[in-house]
Amino acid sequence: DPDSARGQAERLCDQADAFGRQHRVADMLAAAERAAEICPTYFGGYAIRGRVLAGRGELNSALEDFEIAHDLATADGVFQRGERDFGVAGFLQQLRAQIGAEERRQAAAARRELFIAAEEGDTGVIEALIAAGASIDQVVGDGITPLFVAAQNGHQAIVEALIAAGANIDQAGEDGATPVCMAAQHGHQ
Repeated sequence: DPDSARGQAERLCDQADAFGRQHRVADMLAAAERAAEICPTYFGGYAIRGRVLAGRGELNSALEDFEIAHDLATADGVFQRGERDFGVAGFLQQLRAQIGAEERRQAAAARRELFIAAEEGDTGVIEALIAAGASIDQVVGDGITPLFVAAQNGHQAIVEALIAAGANIDQAGEDGATPVCMAAQHGHQ
């Protein structure tokens, strides 16, 4: 029924798609949001809004919309019937991969920052990374940890901050040396 909420939402999604082809992103987003508002059980509005958000780099918000769209389309049998699906499944898979890659990149950056701060004695960075949930017992190279590096370099405040945050003081490197051994070996207490 073209006058039903779903019929109106479908027409709005067609309009949003047309706006997208014309690079009228604000109009595309407005039409998609209106479609989701008119018929919250129709997947199209969420799918199109997800595409706009992904294009803006708002990956987590886009993922939420695509997961909703995918669930609604699945429940409605859209994929089974081979109907137009606004690329939901493909976009969802692509977004999950992008977010996973970004999370891995951020984790690697945090790991580098943690080790650099431990080596340089930057207590402020260490405390900020601990507060942000950095993995304080991560191991690199030959089995060393940030605590190992801080102890080796005599950075007492960082050693204390890492231990207070639960760092493993008995974690040994590949050569069997622990952070306590390294501190003593380098004349630190």
